[in-house]
Amino acid sequence: MTSVISIFANDLDERLIRELKARFGNSRLDITVADKSDYAGLPQETFWTLIDLLAWDQHTDQATVAPLVTALQAFDAVAI
Repeated sequence: MTSVISIFANDLDERLIRELKARFGNSRLDITVADKSDYAGLPQETFWTLIDLLAWDQHTDQATVAPLVTALQAFDAVAI
């Protein structure tokens, strides 16, 4: 299972490192540094296009969000 954790560098402290080690133990961590000046944000039109992918006619939460999750996989984590 892949997890994405977004934090500000200033929030990184010994407590958080201990929590990450306890939770992810032997897992590999890939750290991507995203400078805020490099990203202007998700355009509003793109946001609403993604929201429109929610399948509200489905009977489970997983089925409702499945099309959105699939579309989000095409984005870089920083862009989301």
